[in-house]
Amino acid sequence: MIASLDILIYTILGLVPGFLIDSILRLNIPAKKREATFAVYRFIILSCLNYAIWIWKIPYIYENIKAIPLQSILIWGLVILFLSPVILGLIIIKSAKWEPVQKALEFLGWKITDSIPSAWDFKFFQKEKCFVIITLTDGEIIYGKFGDQSFASDYEEQDIYIEKLYTYDPDSKNPAWIEVQNSDGILISKGKIKYIEFIK
Repeated sequence: MIASLDILIYTILGLVPGFLIDSILRLNIPAKKREATFAVYRFIILSCLNYAIWIWKIPYIYENIKAIPLQSILIWGLVILFLSPVILGLIIIKSAKWEPVQKALEFLGWKITDSIPSAWDFKFFQKEKCFVIITLTDGEIIYGKFGDQSFASDYEEQDIYIEKLYTYDPDSKNPAWIEVQNSDGILISKGKIKYIEFIK
């Protein structure tokens, strides 16, 4: 019974922080599906990264665990096991576009672009505001703005919501994008899009 309890504790310590970091990353950075065994390895690596941040504190807690009040131990446990992984995941997301971080990850064999399953996810992961010209499979052309209120699903669904629509006549004397009034955007479902042109 004691051995089983020890295994459970070590499993929680080894996997929970990494699982939390991985979950936060996956909510913001699309990733290819991997085997369960690979996921476990990833959780362990991310957990080690989390513990490395607390290398200055963990040995002290371990050596003085009998002298430290139980309340303090519980608080530190919550911080290291749950709060720290969440913050670390958010920091990684915020710095994912920073070139030095990308180079460091590539040096370690982790390429961010390799974990993104498609060009669709790579482009929309950047979450940049821009104008779009969408050509549908039936030849219709849609002019719109992809902004904060727009949304593109992942590579498996590939549907897109454009928050603002425009009319545009390239053959007119003074061609200009004119916003469609009283429009609440447009939803284009999977399979309808032929290609998308992005305009800054």
